[in-house]
Amino acid sequence: MKILMLNDDEKRVSCYRMELKPRNHSLFLTSTPEACLKLYQSELQEIFFKTDPVEHIQPFDALILDCESCGVGGMEIAKEILAVNPRQRIVLILTSKVYQSIAKKSAEEAKSSIAILQKPVAVHRVLDIIELKEVYSELDKMHVDTDAIRRANFRHEQILNILNVVSNAKSAGLAFG
Repeated sequence: MKILMLNDDEKRVSCYRMELKPRNHSLFLTSTPEACLKLYQSELQEIFFKTDPVEHIQPFDALILDCESCGVGGMEIAKEILAVNPRQRIVLILTSKVYQSIAKKSAEEAKSSIAILQKPVAVHRVLDIIELKEVYSELDKMHVDTDAIRRANFRHEQILNILNVVSNAKSAGLAFG
């Protein structure tokens, strides 16, 4: 996975690097909202000019916006990115005070492209969300070939749709596996 992170805390960044390394993820780190948006726009433009738009390739598999200094502005960054690319997966990590003020309203506005978490949150929990660990676990329980789904390299919303279809089929009594 290719992950863009906005984080201004070196200790937290070190924790993310330690968790990401064995998972073979690439981390692109920015420490200011401006740098984050600039890098995102640059990567998006690169993809726009070099790939077929039908492929819906994302510049990053996920964005992690975890920055004390961006506070409420973190949601604004997320909204700006989703305005140009509504399929981008974003994990927004907020302090308790900011979380209480915007999380419910923002979650409703952003739909499934954004996960909003309240600090403190463990690094492995953030990565489990990005990697859709719970979704794959549910698919495994329904005897779906999750290795095939992983190899297909679907976007997060496609995997969520697969879970929804399989769940509905199971509820209707259709058998799998």
